Amino acid sequence: MQQLLIRGIGHTEYKYSEELSHEIPKDWKLTTLDALSDTGITNGVFKKRESFGKGTLLVNVLDLFDGTKVNFSKVDRVLVNEQEIRRFQVVSGDVLFCRSSLNVEGLGHCCLVDNPLRHQYLNVML
Repeated sequence: MQQLLIRGIGHTEYKYSEELSHEIPKDWKLTTLDALSDTGITNGVFKKRESFGKGTLLVNVLDLFDGTKVNFSKVDRVLVNEQEIRRFQVVSGDVLFCRSSLNVEGLGHCCLVDNPLRHQYLNVML
């Protein structure tokens, strides 16, 4: 897969990347996920089980593994305050990234938020 991405999509000139210890296309610029983020990377909010069942729609870490896009018809609800909504609301174009997992296959799994509803969403990583 690495060779397909680096060599298989039309690149002809390469440079050596010290950070990756590998050649990459000459016009690629390396950056961090945090630098690509408008608001910084966050883990979401933690809520106890008794807060679940009503309130604001939330995206739980398990919801990230139901495809490549968040399916809002399957998410749960949680009681949150206005400050938590402002801080953790997800919007169209957000990419939710699983940075820890019980199994290695889950590490780095990403999910796109591309179907905004008229509800407020809350990104919750439990």
